Amino acid sequence: KHICPIACAAVLAVLLTASASQAALFTYSFTGEVTEVSNPIGLFANSAVVGAPVTGSFTYTDNPNTAPFSINANFTNHLHRETPADTELIFNIGGTTVHSFANSLSNQIVGDDNSSDIFPPFFPIGDSFRFVDALDITSTLFDLSQADLNQYASGHILFVDSTGGVFSSQAVPSGLPLSSFNARLGIVDIYDDNFEETGRLTFRIDSVRAVPEPGSATLMILGMTGAAVWRRRHSRTRNRKPSRSTLPTLDQQGIS
Repeated sequence: KHICPIACAAVLAVLLTASASQAALFTYSFTGEVTEVSNPIGLFANSAVVGAPVTGSFTYTDNPNTAPFSINANFTNHLHRETPADTELIFNIGGTTVHSFANSLSNQIVGDDNSSDIFPPFFPIGDSFRFVDALDITSTLFDLSQADLNQYASGHILFVDSTGGVFSSQAVPSGLPLSSFNARLGIVDIYDDNFEETGRLTFRIDSVRAVPEPGSATLMILGMTGAAVWRRRHSRTRNRKPSRSTLPTLDQQGIS
């Protein structure tokens, strides 16, 4: 009788354990549109044009495994070495997909109360969160046939609150308060061996939402399904009338 509730409890325990172990990862999906393309030597392919639709997602951690450092009093860089691969960045631009490298070094840059626009748009005024990861330059989003030097690409997701009210420190936030940002954009930056920028694509982010972790979502569904099945079977058992074969005989009742 108690197998089902015990099994459901076990699933719930696994769910809680999995959620706790993955609590430092936060995934968001987004949609948008390309607003600007700088392509002086033709390193972006034909799909990278103004007006092209953009979809994608990114996963960051609030518990990076490398010591933070600051290049400015109002910004802190939180580097995270993806070993094993956990954080990631995916863009689909005009139907062409580019992924971040597995086992790369991602960066969460948090700005708090910045008063001057430094190297726009990367270090904006106010409070900001920027996720950066190295992109796979072999993607067909790029055309390196005209490149003389080695080329590299990075992807950026940037959320800005120009009023400076969203953050009270430069620590990595445990989840992003999406409604508090008044500017949201993404950038694909191409640069060469000399760290000279050789191309830049900018897109606005029109919609963004948090995505539950697939493992936790699956466990939750299993737990809810198991509980529902047990309740249904338990209800049927309680409401079932005894059959004739289970009724006590006259002898068993002490009646002769």
